[in-house]
Amino acid sequence: MSNQAPVEASDSMEKAAFVLLGWLLATLSPVIADAIRKRRRRADSRKVVLAELAELKYRLSVVAYYCEMRYGNPDRPYLEKLRPVLEAYTGPMAVASVKQKVDMLLAMSDQQIQAVAEVERGDPSASGLSLKKYPVPFLDMRLKDVEALPDLVQPLLLEIHTQLGMLDQEAENAQYYFRLTFDSSLTGDNRDRVEGNLTQAYRQYANVARTIVKRIGELEALWK
Repeated sequence: MSNQAPVEASDSMEKAAFVLLGWLLATLSPVIADAIRKRRRRADSRKVVLAELAELKYRLSVVAYYCEMRYGNPDRPYLEKLRPVLEAYTGPMAVASVKQKVDMLLAMSDQQIQAVAEVERGDPSASGLSLKKYPVPFLDMRLKDVEALPDLVQPLLLEIHTQLGMLDQEAENAQYYFRLTFDSSLTGDNRDRVEGNLTQAYRQYANVARTIVKRIGELEALWK
């Protein structure tokens, strides 16, 4: 009779423990499952955003190259930074002629590189470049939840997004001045001024594009 009470108390405590465990599992299971789903979504979205930005990095590198050759001052350090970007790209928009030209230029002396650039700048048959806006829908969507991103990633993504806005503005400026070159009423100093503004717009576009390419490279190295 004296041993019965402790046994009953032990059974009651064990049942209570099981009830509590069941309650905890029922309460925490949705939380754990939701955390797992969010983690998977973050991993998937990271891959998609990086893929989108890798495509953007290549396209901007090619457009910046055209701007530099036609309106800028391409040199060996610039071409040496450009070549790995061209070599690493395996997507559907590869422009083989650009990589071949860069390889050819890097095989030349510095003086020869400048001579080739001078010829391209002075080509009277060359038309203005068609600059585009490059939408980044996955990046835009990810930035809506920027606080969920790693701390070191947040400023880079925000800067890339800001620089893309600046790039769009430079594209609009270039297109505006390019259209003005078809205005037959512009002569003398006014035409020279418009052409000078157009050249500056292309150069500025190339500078912003190169900044974006650099920041994307930094992001790729950091966000693994």
